[in-house]
Amino acid sequence: MVSVATNVVQDKFQLAFRKQASGNLREAATLYHEVLNANPDHGEAYHNLGLIVLDSAGPAAAIPFFWHAARLRPLLSDAHNSLANALLRVGKREMAEPSYRRAIEAAPGDARFHFNLANLLSGLARTAEAEHSYREAIRLDPKYCEAYNNLGNLLRTDGRHDEAMTMFRRTLEIDPGFALAHNNIGNVLRDREETAEAEHSYREAIRFDPGRAITHFNLGNALRDLGRMAEAAASFRKAIDLKPTYADAYRHLMQVEHLEIDDILVAFMQARYDDPLISEQDKVYLGFALGQVFDRNKDFDRAFDYFRVANRLHRKTFTYDIKSENAHAQRIRSFFTAAPPSDGAGLADETPIFIVGMMRSGTTLMEQILASHPAVAGGGELTFIQDLVDARKTETGRAYPDCFAGLTPAGATTLGAAYIGRARSKYGTAARFITDKMPQNFLYLGLIARILPKARFIYMKREPMDVCLSIFTILFTGPHPYAYDLSEIGHYHRFSEKVMQHWIDLFPEKVHVQSYEELVANGEASIRKLLEFCDLPFHAGCLEFHKTRRNVTTASASQVRERLNSRSINRWKGYGRHLQELTAALAGR
Repeated sequence: MVSVATNVVQDKFQLAFRKQASGNLREAATLYHEVLNANPDHGEAYHNLGLIVLDSAGPAAAIPFFWHAARLRPLLSDAHNSLANALLRVGKREMAEPSYRRAIEAAPGDARFHFNLANLLSGLARTAEAEHSYREAIRLDPKYCEAYNNLGNLLRTDGRHDEAMTMFRRTLEIDPGFALAHNNIGNVLRDREETAEAEHSYREAIRFDPGRAITHFNLGNALRDLGRMAEAAASFRKAIDLKPTYADAYRHLMQVEHLEIDDILVAFMQARYDDPLISEQDKVYLGFALGQVFDRNKDFDRAFDYFRVANRLHRKTFTYDIKSENAHAQRIRSFFTAAPPSDGAGLADETPIFIVGMMRSGTTLMEQILASHPAVAGGGELTFIQDLVDARKTETGRAYPDCFAGLTPAGATTLGAAYIGRARSKYGTAARFITDKMPQNFLYLGLIARILPKARFIYMKREPMDVCLSIFTILFTGPHPYAYDLSEIGHYHRFSEKVMQHWIDLFPEKVHVQSYEELVANGEASIRKLLEFCDLPFHAGCLEFHKTRRNVTTASASQVRERLNSRSINRWKGYGRHLQELTAALAGR
């Protein structure tokens, strides 16, 4: 028999629930407290009161309520889910996982809980488990747009672009106005360097949801890649209008627009930078942005202060040992001790032109010049050689370069054919040559000469102090761990020059060395020699490279849209008194 008191408590709980559902949260909270005073073991009251506290006081304050609800009612799946969500919001990811799993145990058919667990696992980089949970959510709810969309993001991050695109398109089949799916299709297209198509997808996303800052930010990046700098700046500014604390949008805006020091936007960035509550990641973004502002206004001391702090903060987010990398470079030189033999090994295909050199040495400029010739397709930073190396390491269980010990002539030919197959599959057969300017390729020239004996190499050299300073002023998107400490940059430059000189000593006829300063001073003469090395007839378009419309995704995207100029030559002198560490490293100290 149910007591009268029990009925009164339950009636009060139902009234509180109705008040909460109608938005009368103050009265609902009072009623829930009365329920708990009468029945301290009422798990549902703890849970619902926790939801009110979550809205009013935040996740940390709500966690005890959800914890009591889950303890009192182990089968109350929403209590476990709410506890996990709150733990996740306060950064307790490892503690959140068991609660999500308890929610699934209590209600295995609820797609939401599988979806939430998948989001957590994705954030922990547990890709296979996350994929399984997303697919389980989709199995339980075949029209779960968010699950398709997030699974697509997971697959994209894992490099499975075709599968990701399938997920995003499935999302749009269910809901054509799902703006995030349009945005994410744009991301995949941009990954594929189909940037014009990406622009269309971003604009579709904005049409359906004009108030989402990330989409304007992504559109800005696509427009920058396409060389439309004024439009890119407008998109970055729109992202900032929608989200004034969007630190990375300021950084990208500074790449395409010059601001005076007294600009109101600079004042806002400085105020945000000095905010003691700012995250370190946002301080990194704003540090690089403000450094660019003061650099362009020739206030080099203040610029360096911003660059120094931003680099220091970013450098401490990962481990890196420059001595190990230097030892690795020495092993490479010891392994490749002679020019490749003339034994018929490798694929005798002249397609690739490899452009190598330190980042910021002019490699993007060189590719832009060559890609302005009708016989050359600009490939950008291709991962194909690195992929071949990684596959060989997995196959042999040995590190590079030892994994290529015993490479047979037939094996070399197979590897060369694999590279050419991927390059031609991506860029077609219309162009005689395809450039590849992946920075790390300088470590692999001995291997490349073996598997592609007709390959040409162009080595860009620039004043070391200018190169190294320029690296220090940029936050790169790729994994370049040496790039955030002046001493490490200097040592990296030093051993990269040793490696490159080793290749030049082995096969000088395959390597064209181009000085950046000489190219700027004597553009036409340098370009004529370059084309002669590549066995290409002179083409006037190579002198007008800044007019060539093509996709450029590197940090030099804006510079290659300009004529040759000497603006960045001897830039380091403005920072001279701050560069003692760099000078010592370049000297081997």
